[in-house]
Amino acid sequence: MASSFCQRGAIVLLLFSIVGLADRAAGQESPAAPQSDSPPPKRDVQARSINIETIPPFTEALPWADTEEGVKTLYSFALSSTRTVPAGSIVRIFYVKPVPTEAPVRIMGSDEQREQAYTRSSGLPKDAKAIYGSPEVEAALKSAHTIVWPNIASFRASLDLINLIDLRVVYMAPGAKDYSDERLAMPEGLLLAEKEGFVTILAVVKGSSSQLAGLRAGDRIVAFNGKALSGETATLATFFTEYQRSSELKIGEQKPYRFRIQRGDAPAPVEFSLRPPPSLTGSLIDQ
Repeated sequence: MASSFCQRGAIVLLLFSIVGLADRAAGQESPAAPQSDSPPPKRDVQARSINIETIPPFTEALPWADTEEGVKTLYSFALSSTRTVPAGSIVRIFYVKPVPTEAPVRIMGSDEQREQAYTRSSGLPKDAKAIYGSPEVEAALKSAHTIVWPNIASFRASLDLINLIDLRVVYMAPGAKDYSDERLAMPEGLLLAEKEGFVTILAVVKGSSSQLAGLRAGDRIVAFNGKALSGETATLATFFTEYQRSSELKIGEQKPYRFRIQRGDAPAPVEFSLRPPPSLTGSLIDQ
């Protein structure tokens, strides 16, 4: 009992450490820039206060189970269009990478100003330490890679404190010798998995193009852009190969994404189409 209590306490302390760094970064004043006739500096801080919600809730949709070895995935699911968590993987922890306590800003002006400014893209000035190199940030990241959340209840309770924006997962695939650390970026606002012989939608981001088009959790994708997803081709790899091929088309050549969906016990599949996002090189989470 005491061990379990200490473990839960460690989880809460880690979360407050990670989330607290981000909160302080969003609220703390930035160093003053030299006087200039250029426009006032603009903050280059992501709106972490805007959360992403899914239907059903993210923690209820994830394909996992409690086992003697820890929390394991029941079947493969996609973190992004390029990264799939295999079935049977051990999931250690979800976390948000912390940012320094001094909020980075982007200074618009002379080269001298840019050299003195904090920016997320270039980090600190050349003679300073890397922007993610502060001791408190390094300590928080080390904790994220050493703590293991022991059961699904721990994940659900802890994820209530974490925004899905910039969420990362630490997991170990079957047969791997080390853990992977990957970012969650649901393509077109869809959490997808290989389930019972189909590429299946586990959850849909609220307000995403997929939800607006009518796609739902539980829908089985039997074809995408005319490519059948059945039998040996009913895999996330096949789906994302076609998805990336369509996404790489030049602006003006893009066509709507076409989904053929088998829904519940409906006698025939239903067709849905989604317009590709304006920027095909940015985040795959619909804004």
